[in-house]
Amino acid sequence: MLPNITHYQEAASHGDPEAQYKLAISFAIGISVSQNYAEAIKWLQKASDQNYGKALYSLGKSYALGAGVNRCYETAITLYLKAANKGIAEAQYNLAYCYANGRGIPQDYLTACMWANIANLNGITVAKSLQDKFKLHLSEEEMEKAQRLAEEWMANRRTE
Repeated sequence: MLPNITHYQEAASHGDPEAQYKLAISFAIGISVSQNYAEAIKWLQKASDQNYGKALYSLGKSYALGAGVNRCYETAITLYLKAANKGIAEAQYNLAYCYANGRGIPQDYLTACMWANIANLNGITVAKSLQDKFKLHLSEEEMEKAQRLAEEWMANRRTE
């Protein structure tokens, strides 16, 4: 069933961040509207300005890929961090990837492993294979520290 684009447009224009996000996705992939990356980015930015987690992640991914915006890994990292702190597991995984590969930030295997652990705990099972690769770069003690940091991060989020 196609989304009711009129409903999304009306709610989005009244500041509803979820509607803004859904409208952005509709424009990005051309569902019920003509594909238009500029409009997609406009609505993602509006939803992100309201700290809407899925929009923060999607806008970050747009910056990482250069989809509708100039590629900028630093901006992607900033957006991924905000989304990760909102509990968006995909952003947590992307942070692990960026830290592991030095995309937008200095390469840091310990922090990458921490984010991969967090993403794995939040259901991103492919993060486990990324964690396994870190064994080539980190000592057993560092792997344990990354696990401990991930558990502490998760515990702090539960108490917020």
